Amino acid sequence: MKIRSFVSLAVLTFLAIQVVSCDAVNISPDDSGVNGGDDGTIPPPDDGGTDGGDTAPTLQDEAVQAAIDSAEAVAQAVAAILPTKDLQAIFEFGMQPPTCPSLGTELQANDILLTLDYGTGCGPDAYPQSLFEGIADGIAYIAFNAFDFEFGDFAVDGDALTGSVAGSFSLGAGAASFSVNLDLTIAGGGRVTGTASIEVDDATGAFVITEATLSVTAAEGDVFGVTLEGAMADPASAGSFVPEAGAAAVDLPPGDPQPSDTAIELEFTAQTPVDGTVTLLSTP
Repeated sequence: MKIRSFVSLAVLTFLAIQVVSCDAVNISPDDSGVNGGDDGTIPPPDDGGTDGGDTAPTLQDEAVQAAIDSAEAVAQAVAAILPTKDLQAIFEFGMQPPTCPSLGTELQANDILLTLDYGTGCGPDAYPQSLFEGIADGIAYIAFNAFDFEFGDFAVDGDALTGSVAGSFSLGAGAASFSVNLDLTIAGGGRVTGTASIEVDDATGAFVITEATLSVTAAEGDVFGVTLEGAMADPASAGSFVPEAGAAAVDLPPGDPQPSDTAIELEFTAQTPVDGTVTLLSTP
């Protein structure tokens, strides 16, 4: 009887140790694989317990989310004002205006006061899987291929987007290149400011953020410096403006325990638009 009790106690102790060990592997912040693997990918940032978890997002989680959110906001803002590149073709060469958005125009000298009206929601020809809502109001400087727009009560796929985007574009063989300055408030109350260069494929509408230097204020209040390079999204195919390739570096805000020059480097993956998974290249 004593032997049986001792064995049972040993078995229960062993099982308890195994359960604790497995949980630690799955939730460890140092885990470099999606399911304990070693491929360098990390799952999306912790949701703070909305799916049963009981841990708040770490600074690394916030940094990864800042990279994703800022790249998405840049792509959405440029997508919203994309018809600007076709104004000359529409007014001078008879190109058919888009049905989404509708264009409200008023000629002022060599410039056009322009309203891009997406109404209560429609899918642009280039992005039929997406839903744009609201109005982008501004001016198109036709002689300079330049523009300046404000977003009011605007949203893309349910994500609020307000603020401004201004810049210029050039038309090339099969693509349009944009250089923009942005000051955007995004869903959840975060803010994205800075500059970006973007190429948009004429045939597919696919985006490549060739480079961007941004400041991202997270909803939690932390401020991150985000640099994007070659961040590519294909909304028409993937139904998302979140990048599926390309790189980002995120400077962490100064404070204990990290110094002010600490940065995280990551790559977007095909899973990033699906569940936020990225590949970490370096961490503090």
